[in-house]
Amino acid sequence: MKKNSLPIMLLSLGLVACSSTSVPVTEVEPDEGNYVSEPEEITSVSVQQQPIEQLGQDSYQVEVKIEDKQNHKEAFDWYQKAAQQGDATAQYQLGLMYTKGDGVQQDYQQAVNWYLQSANQGYAQAQSNLGVMYSDGLGVEQDYKQAFNWYQKAAEQGYASAQFNLALMYGKGEGTEQDYKQSANWFAKAAQQDHAEAQSNLGVMYTFGRGVDKNSKEAANWYQKAAKQGDINAQVNLGILYIKGEGVEQDYQQAYAWLTLAANSGHQQADKIIQRLRESMSPSSLDSAQNLAIQYSKRYAN
Repeated sequence: MKKNSLPIMLLSLGLVACSSTSVPVTEVEPDEGNYVSEPEEITSVSVQQQPIEQLGQDSYQVEVKIEDKQNHKEAFDWYQKAAQQGDATAQYQLGLMYTKGDGVQQDYQQAVNWYLQSANQGYAQAQSNLGVMYSDGLGVEQDYKQAFNWYQKAAEQGYASAQFNLALMYGKGEGTEQDYKQSANWFAKAAQQDHAEAQSNLGVMYTFGRGVDKNSKEAANWYQKAAKQGDINAQVNLGILYIKGEGVEQDYQQAYAWLTLAANSGHQQADKIIQRLRESMSPSSLDSAQNLAIQYSKRYAN
């Protein structure tokens, strides 16, 4: 099929909902410097805090079912007893509870204290969360080198969220010298563990040839994996690849469906692109695209 030309550019990644990165819809070359997302906040906490990107990468790993405030307090008491006896898992959980204010008053300094004790025993999740505390200056002075150090320890143990954050630090040159090859390497390690944001960012690396050879097919592959997990930026980028026919066969119906998922999740630029896309689609094609979007929303909506 002959490729049509629409005045839409590939997005440079950066979660729009929690950063100042804009997503222009023009024919100019994108600003590749904004392709990375902000470091993750505490990866085991299930609430979101602006401007941090993601707090719910893992479930809140308590070993008892907590349903009310009384049970939160009881859980805290049990974790505290075990933590004081040197149990690394309990120390980590106690750090989480101080971070969230679950069963105890929120106290970032106490959270750092317990994360550190657990991290010093090699507990990867605690190492990763301690990295976040240093990244964002929560309970400690902001220190990117310390953050990098703790992310690296956890990443080398195979913890996907730490691998993702380490990739971001390499990409942004925070706590270490900027190194796109290392950034792509760690994104890939996290992406292979189905970390959606890492998959999406790896797609961006392949889109712009950052740390890897530019490869639209690889970009589309990783965007698709992330898009199916509900990553809205990947959904938009995949939709744009379908519009432009780069890395995939040009297909406006596929583009419409993926962009609609992102728009339904609040991605404002996706909605603007859809409006332009409709102008290039016939009524029958648009009808098919809308049906496809309904199917995708049932399967892949975040």
